[in-house]
Amino acid sequence: MWFTYILRCSDSSYYVGHTGDISQRVAVHNAGRGSGYTAARVPVTLVWYEQHQTETQAIQREHQIKKWSKAKKTALIAGNFNELNELAKRQRQYISCLRQAAFIGCGKSVVVLELNKKPAYQLWAICRFFKRERFEIFLLVEFFTLSQFSNDLSKILT
Repeated sequence: MWFTYILRCSDSSYYVGHTGDISQRVAVHNAGRGSGYTAARVPVTLVWYEQHQTETQAIQREHQIKKWSKAKKTALIAGNFNELNELAKRQRQYISCLRQAAFIGCGKSVVVLELNKKPAYQLWAICRFFKRERFEIFLLVEFFTLSQFSNDLSKILT
């Protein structure tokens, strides 16, 4: 039997992993030998786990959960599946919004997006995505045109 698990660390962050022996693995984490991340954040508490038939299934679930926001992990731990579905729906909307954005230029970790007439929450989501990926962001809004901005943009990108 294999498990995917979530630990709450001493700094209230979450750690997601998989194991064949959950009680032993939690003890190893608390001894500071589980991973570098948890070693710096002991003690840890097991807050959620799920059984799987194979290690492959446990690893796949671990990778899925690791991509989630802290809010989604918290909803999973609480068993709040309505909230989990709502958060997943919002994430799909963000991804859809990113696909709709017009990528005008990209280079040297700089992204220029034309986002005219996008709702405020979509602008926030797009900015959040690119900040997380360590891009500097320039938003072209209605009072800018590409020609007005191109000289400054070319200086930044070169």
